[in-house]
Amino acid sequence: MINDEFPTAPNSVEGYQVGIDAVDCMKFRDSLKRTPRMLNRLFSESELLECAESPRRHLRLAARFGAKEAVWKLLGVGLGGVDFKDVEVKSEKSGKPSVFLHGRALKLADAKGMHDISISLTHTNSVAIAIAIAKKNNDGKDSA
Repeated sequence: MINDEFPTAPNSVEGYQVGIDAVDCMKFRDSLKRTPRMLNRLFSESELLECAESPRRHLRLAARFGAKEAVWKLLGVGLGGVDFKDVEVKSEKSGKPSVFLHGRALKLADAKGMHDISISLTHTNSVAIAIAIAKKNNDGKDSA
């Protein structure tokens, strides 16, 4: 039921694109144990190095995998729409995660006018959540 006392602001998210994903950390960990070569397929060398020394490595990697999926959703593609390594998640010195696009992911973002993608990651022992948001440039692009 819609409550007219609190109407939604018109165009409150116009011009923004959002992607969100949740990863079951235990299933992700078990998949990596069963198929260790997945690591090199899913993550760049720098992503793996950033997480290598962490005692909770699988949680950090699960959050980064969720970020990749959130960015895919933001770009309007699903699993297989871009290469896993075309979306790279790195931490700044402050610890803030940043996303870097390469290959087809970069081409799609350019075609859609999305250049500044921000991500936020969080995890518990059981679930990792990632959200990606981009402001679309108002230049009429969206030809992807």
